Formats: sequence, structure tokens, C-alpha cells
Amino acid sequence: MKGLTVLAFVLVAGATSSCARTDQPGLLDHIKVLSSDEYEGRGPGTKGEELTVTYIQDQFKQLNLKPGNPDGTFIQKVPLVGITGAEAKPLTLTKGTTEQTFKWSDDVVAWTKHVADGASVENSDVV
Repeated sequence: MKGLTVLAFVLVAGATSSCARTDQPGLLDHIKVLSSDEYEGRGPGTKGEELTVTYIQDQFKQLNLKPGNPDGTFIQKVPLVGITGAEAKPLTLTKGTTEQTFKWSDDVVAWTKHVADGASVENSDVV
């Protein structure tokens, strides 16, 4: 989100600093392009992201901005991780002789933000 805020500032600054120019799109034009169906929501790792990054780079170049990364590009490399919860076995809670099993997706969905091959909790108190 921070990157989009910077983009908005740069585009507004560029659009307002050249109000008399008719060869440069205004802020609404940028919004229409970036929010169009062609950009597919601009989600990370999608064709929409690629289109968005290309569009932003092109706008930066049209504003005669210079890349700020040490490698001479506008693109900052950021690791991207996707985490999807998957049922390994049903979640079963036991107290004494009473047992309660929860059905995956209907009763329980569990995941972690910790990047690891797997996670488990066994013989633990419920809080």
C-alpha cells in the first residue's frame, strides 16, 4: 500500500505541475487505467501486477524521474510468500472421555503467518 501512496503522490505532482500540458494524463486518467478490468485487480504475482508495474515505470520515465535502486531500476525486489491452509487430519479436542471433532473448512480453518513446511500442535491446552 505504501508504494501505491508514493505512486499517487508522484502522479498527482506530475499532473498538477503540468496542468497546461495536454499531452500528459490527469490523475483520473491514471485511476481509470489502473482500476480497469484489464489490470485484474493488480494482485501480486498476477498478470495485473505485471501490467501495473510496467505502467508505473512508464509514467515515472515520462516524468523524467530517475531510478533510485542501486541496480539502476525502479523495481525493488521483495520476497513474496503465499500460505494456504490445508487439512492434514481432523481437529479433535479431548477432555477426559469426551471427544469433539471439527470438520475442516466448515468448523475450523487454521493457518500460520510463519513460513515453514508445516505446523502442528499436539497434547496442548486450549486457550
